[in-house]
Amino acid sequence: MWTATSSTARGTACSPSPTTRPDPRATPVAPATPPPGRPGRGAGGPGSTTPRETPTLAAEPAHGGRLRPVLEGAPVVRDLSIRPVRRRTLLAAVTGTAAAAAAVAVPGPARAAQPVEPDIDGTAQWNARPPDGTISVLRHRPSMIIVHHTVSDNAQDFSRDRAHAHAHWVQDLHMDDNGWVDTGYHFLVSRGGWITEGRHRSLETLLGGTGFVLGSHTSGQNNRGIGIATEGAYHDGATPPDAQWEVLVALCAFVCAQYGIPSAEIYGHKDFGSTLCPGVLHDMLPRLRDEVAGALA
Repeated sequence: MWTATSSTARGTACSPSPTTRPDPRATPVAPATPPPGRPGRGAGGPGSTTPRETPTLAAEPAHGGRLRPVLEGAPVVRDLSIRPVRRRTLLAAVTGTAAAAAAVAVPGPARAAQPVEPDIDGTAQWNARPPDGTISVLRHRPSMIIVHHTVSDNAQDFSRDRAHAHAHWVQDLHMDDNGWVDTGYHFLVSRGGWITEGRHRSLETLLGGTGFVLGSHTSGQNNRGIGIATEGAYHDGATPPDAQWEVLVALCAFVCAQYGIPSAEIYGHKDFGSTLCPGVLHDMLPRLRDEVAGALA
């Protein structure tokens, strides 16, 4: 298991942000049946029994991801049977292959590139626990994206099942250890390139494009930013797998398109506090901004 280095001057890799107060305008979420069992919560993430560094996991329900082209005004269609195909198309499209371009081409006159909507596994799909209280929905758009890492194992299991187990691990940590109402992050991106919804209602509000859920991921910025967490611990030269990076780009591009966020407004957790989070991903932010801008061009 990979263990993140600590720093007495800057704190742990991703230290917990204080719980934010519920918004009085919040809409309560109806209780759901808890899953029959949840994976272990050791240092290395799902199933691990070793001691763990305490990461800052703040956001809420997440979903596993695949993408498809989106036309302005087109209805949202969710056909789970073709998600694996969409995912392969997305991964190819982000790298700019000719085959991918043909797969997502839109017939008709030439037009600017459309953002690609990732398929996200919602909280119901990964069988999340119900929130332990009210989920607050803010009636304004976020102005930025804040990237995190979860300080879990840099697992080589890139499956959808692993992504769901990781989402459970994060939710358990945030609810049971941090005492939060739900997952702190809005969305999680697995090392295999699957997106899961974190805090409940994050996906619903993203698709609506006019408001967002109040998360718990970055102290002082939770009412302004969408928190996206990457599975893994990215210190000491560790880098994200290609699939994870490509889907992170696609998700950020879609969030930017939905909320009108400029690609320049993508930050790392450490930009707002004493933390090492998101590790080497912070050094990769200029590249992330450039690639998101390209996806929106």
